Amino acid sequence: MAPKRDAGGSCRTVADVQQLETLLSTGEKKVKNLGLSFSNNIFKRAQARSRGGREAFEKCEQINQESDTMRDQSAADHAQKKKELAARKQALVRKVATTGTALAELPSVQEEAAHMFAQLRAKMVDAPGGGGEGEAGPAAKRRKQVAFQPKPPQQKQRGA
Repeated sequence: MAPKRDAGGSCRTVADVQQLETLLSTGEKKVKNLGLSFSNNIFKRAQARSRGGREAFEKCEQINQESDTMRDQSAADHAQKKKELAARKQALVRKVATTGTALAELPSVQEEAAHMFAQLRAKMVDAPGGGGEGEAGPAAKRRKQVAFQPKPPQQKQRGA
């Protein structure tokens, strides 16, 4: 119950003053308690956020470390593949050089082979029974004669 006041706004009795003091002290206690609970709630939220923030920060650090590790591994793989590619390129350059040399020598080798083939053909023609018309010798002649002999005509038998 609120104390009675006069027209000037001041309290009328000592009891009214005491009542106002108790209201003031209880109000102060309520305000203090409300302030403490508010502070506690804010502090708890901040702690929860900082825990979540700390977890997020740790997760981010872990991802960054994994990313750095993967980047380093990728760079090492790239360097290794680059070395292998350079070695393959050198091998191909050497092969191209030897192939080019072989191709340059090819016409002379072809001419030499044609000359040797012509000599061989001349020797075959000069050989006894040669001439390049198949087998030579008496056995071949007999086979040819047997192959070209006409067969005697067969008589047809008439049914009885």
